[in-house]
Amino acid sequence: MIPTTVANTFGAIEIGSFGAAFLFGIVTLQCYIYFSQNPNDSRKLKAMVAIIWVLECVHSVLIFWEVYRLTITYYGRAKEVRQYPGFSSVLMLGGFITMIVQCFFAYRVWKFLPRPYRFIGLACGVIAITRGIMSLYGSVEAILMTSYPAYLADYQHYLTALLALGAFIDVVNAASMSYFLVMQREKAFSKTTTLIDRLVAYTIGTGVITSVAAIAVLILFQTLSQRVIISLALYVALAKLYSNSLLSALNARRSLREGSSKSVSITHPRLAGTDSSGSSGTHPEMSNAISIEMKTTKLVSEDQTEDSFGSFETKTHLSPISETSPRRRPDDMV
Repeated sequence: MIPTTVANTFGAIEIGSFGAAFLFGIVTLQCYIYFSQNPNDSRKLKAMVAIIWVLECVHSVLIFWEVYRLTITYYGRAKEVRQYPGFSSVLMLGGFITMIVQCFFAYRVWKFLPRPYRFIGLACGVIAITRGIMSLYGSVEAILMTSYPAYLADYQHYLTALLALGAFIDVVNAASMSYFLVMQREKAFSKTTTLIDRLVAYTIGTGVITSVAAIAVLILFQTLSQRVIISLALYVALAKLYSNSLLSALNARRSLREGSSKSVSITHPRLAGTDSSGSSGTHPEMSNAISIEMKTTKLVSEDQTEDSFGSFETKTHLSPISETSPRRRPDDMV
């Protein structure tokens, strides 16, 4: 049994709160970048980002209100602290934020994976909503409970299920999208393959961060004594990791879009009216010349919002070059 000290209770909470404040700053910065760079996104997507920021703002206020209460109001009276109403409310808001983010990634799986694999996204979405409802119930019970140790003793298995479900959803969403992208990679050209490799690494990265954090909270919750609240200190920052994973995925679309929209034009010098020495002129075969244009296209969702995590296909366009048509260089193609 680990003894209860100020370091592994209030000290741990302060460290977790500082980490949460840092992550909230990143969330705010990412929201600013999102609204600056994505003015054409749908209203639904913009509303989701705005709701997440508002929830994160209230989430942060409750964290620091609880820190003030523990370190100032109960200064020198640590043993009298029996309830954590601020952190109980944080559990509720964190559950809502996590549900929104996980449903977004589950919808992405449902949208882009073919049948029958797309139903993985539907299942993850249902589980995420169920987990959100469970978080609401657990937070209400925590607020009404008169003793935090008693609450942990009564709801240990319930909270364990919440944490385990969160990690499970993250792993399944990331694994499903990664598998789909790897399958698409086998059909793609070299430049598209490089882009898909980036997408796979990014998808795995965003899923791994939240999964590892959820598993870490679960391990600490199961191994430490009920009075040691290090797991709670780590949990207060967990929701902000989810928000950052969503916002980073949205903000990464621009760079991925630029990397995937390049096209290449290939024209034989003789067919274009230029000999091997580089001089221009006409050629009797010029009327039969062919310009080969290769474009990489992106899948666009129904609300006209580009999602660079979708499928890719390469189209080849063949068009004859007339005698009056100027020769186009590869870097002139759009």
